Amino acid sequence: MTDIYEVCETLPRWLTAAPESQPGWSSHTWGLFCRASVIHGIAPLLYTKIGQLPWIPDQVREWLERQYTLNVRRIAKMQEELHAILASFSHHQVPIMPLKGSILGPFFYSDPGLRPMADLDFLLRPADFEAGEALFHRLGYEESFRDARHLRLIKPDNREVVETGCEHPDNPRLLEVHPWCGEDIEGAHIDLTDLMWANASYRELLGENTWIVNIDILWLHLFVHMAHHILNEHVRTRLIHLLDLEMLTPLVDNPQEVLASIDARGIYPGLALLHRYFPTPRVEALLASQRERVEPAYAGWAHSLNLVNASHLARELSTA
Repeated sequence: MTDIYEVCETLPRWLTAAPESQPGWSSHTWGLFCRASVIHGIAPLLYTKIGQLPWIPDQVREWLERQYTLNVRRIAKMQEELHAILASFSHHQVPIMPLKGSILGPFFYSDPGLRPMADLDFLLRPADFEAGEALFHRLGYEESFRDARHLRLIKPDNREVVETGCEHPDNPRLLEVHPWCGEDIEGAHIDLTDLMWANASYRELLGENTWIVNIDILWLHLFVHMAHHILNEHVRTRLIHLLDLEMLTPLVDNPQEVLASIDARGIYPGLALLHRYFPTPRVEALLASQRERVEPAYAGWAHSLNLVNASHLARELSTA
């Protein structure tokens, strides 16, 4: 019987090229396909890739269409909120830098509704944090959590989960505001904050000017963020994160130099997964260049990663 591992190995191939024939899956396996697609944040994108194939079961096609439609509505709401935030910070001349999905969707996806977002991430300089927090409060956001790494905010009428198993537009839309950008990865403290600000330009996003990091450092940040997610059993990574890297990798001018700027422990897990699922000569060369920069045990662990054990599916299987 087809299991979740085979389903997950199939997903990247279907995102790259639509299959020519049906896989002969049972209804149980199609259920695994739907669950894995949600876990990995790719159901909206899969709708555009395979949703119109004649052999897709009707209930799966309808499910994919609903996933896409709901996420389009969710992203529209989040972009409306992002626009209001950027307008407020620009008006009050408080520098702010949107991170990750906030810029990936608008700049790199043909349709921002193809890429899910759980929250809006921002980088604020420590000196601007108090002023920035006040602006968020003026916009109706309230604190929901705070530690040394970040501040989480949410609007009081958006705290409840409306529906699980989809990217519902009214599920909580959190803000995460960071005074620094980086992670602790297996003993390596990787701080990208200065690199982010030094490699950002003041440009337009959603009709408002804000600070946008360049592609090279955005790419670097995605690797570090992925390593953190893989190592954090409460977070874990998603295939959509790997697609972000696959999309940006050809656009980086001098990738060897960019990767050499930080500890390779923050890079290697993402590169190993990228090579496994989206291999290219460039990715193979980059992986080889980083191999000697990590311990053999760490490299071995990274090469054992797959779309099950690096994601929330691992926890679901362990508790099933």
